[in-house]
Amino acid sequence: AAVFIEPYSWSGGAQAHLLLGNSNHGITADYRGGLVFNTQNAYLFNDGNVGIGTGIENLPETKLDVVGTIKMTGLRLQSQGAQAGRVLACSGFNGQAIWQNPEDFSIWSENENGNIYRMSRVGIKTQIPQTELDVNGNIAVNDAIIGKITQSDWVDPDFLNIIGSVDENGNVNENASKIMIPKGNNPEHLGLKIINKALNGNIQFHVGGHYNAVLRSDEFIVGFQNNMVDLKVNGKIWSREVEVQLTYWWDEVLDKSYKLMPLHQLESFIEANHHLPDIPTEKDVLENGIELGEMNALLLKKIEELTLYIIKQEKRITTLENINSNNK
Repeated sequence: AAVFIEPYSWSGGAQAHLLLGNSNHGITADYRGGLVFNTQNAYLFNDGNVGIGTGIENLPETKLDVVGTIKMTGLRLQSQGAQAGRVLACSGFNGQAIWQNPEDFSIWSENENGNIYRMSRVGIKTQIPQTELDVNGNIAVNDAIIGKITQSDWVDPDFLNIIGSVDENGNVNENASKIMIPKGNNPEHLGLKIINKALNGNIQFHVGGHYNAVLRSDEFIVGFQNNMVDLKVNGKIWSREVEVQLTYWWDEVLDKSYKLMPLHQLESFIEANHHLPDIPTEKDVLENGIELGEMNALLLKKIEELTLYIIKQEKRITTLENINSNNK
């Protein structure tokens, strides 16, 4: 069935009208403009979807399905999320939308196929991303973050860089600390670098919930006073100088009140124990090692005691020589 309204002439500025209710409500067929809907209030579609350009064979899949371009002077969304001064833009291949600053549209680029657009910067919970991926929050990774072996004019391309911060333009903050992990592609750049450029900065090591070590510009401190063992080395230590801080020394041996063990008692002790007094046994040393500072102090004590023995012997020899000389 059809209702056909035909004007006297269908050319130039010809129109055909179907009025409903009054002259302000109806449909107008215009020779140049097409089909025009007229109403004083609102156009209401109580059910179903509206398709524009979809055709009879491709029914609209949403409330408004447009095959083509939409031109408008404004867009208002009922749900929250709109940001003042920003516009909706496509965020990727799936058609999702984001609120975008119109001044930042330079970050959009066209791929080599010429028909898909992508962003060169992505922001999560941030309005204007300063880097390729700008996340205002935490990042959870199940396996690994892997550096690609490619050229880069931003930082050293031979390293995967973790940098403390960037400036407002997305450039590396020269004063920020960073960790440089070698990618393994350059045999001259294989060292792991931890860099802190702060004048009074340091690098701290925390293990097992404890503050175990700290590296400063002029010193490396391992452990604290209540630790039983702070540094273990299964091998050689090479050093030009070793300084051991002690809480005692053996100057008291040279004090006049010091009681020197008589030589005959010392001889008996050695015959019974096979080591000097105060000196650990071979069994103790092999099982527990020695404390460098304590052992040096004990050796000094024995040298001082030996010196006293020599002085006593010298005095005794001198006395005997004088007696012998007087008896002649």
